[in-house]
Amino acid sequence: MRTKELEEGKKLNLDFGKLRRVANKCPKVIPVVVQDWQTGEVLLLAYANEQALRETLKKGVAVFWSTSRGEYGELWVKGETSGCFLEIKEVRVNCDQNSLLYLVEKPEGIGACHTEDESGGFRESCFYRKITDWANGKLVFVQLRKDGA
Repeated sequence: MRTKELEEGKKLNLDFGKLRRVANKCPKVIPVVVQDWQTGEVLLLAYANEQALRETLKKGVAVFWSTSRGEYGELWVKGETSGCFLEIKEVRVNCDQNSLLYLVEKPEGIGACHTEDESGGFRESCFYRKITDWANGKLVFVQLRKDGA
């Protein structure tokens, strides 16, 4: 499936092989859930290795290990291209110490997702569609409020 169809389509096409590919290409990464520290809205899911976590803590902005860039991935400072730097407010570790939660503040008026809405602006969150019909794989776009709900 082409990227445009995947990102903008209304047909469910979940990638259940993603984690296997990530593990084969980018060993020693863990998932990072990124959440708006004020609204509680989940903005995106990414991955971090030790280097990305070190850079995040040092710079105070979200840094990830990109699983899609380069042959083995590469360091990715969120916002270097889009201008949507995510300021770190807190980094939490889950009970099994195999995933992270970044509580962040994002710039007002700039979305956290790399995809664009119908007005051409970056979407507030990467979670902008919901499943409405599992049997037929139908998705609908959701309108996010400014308070994250």
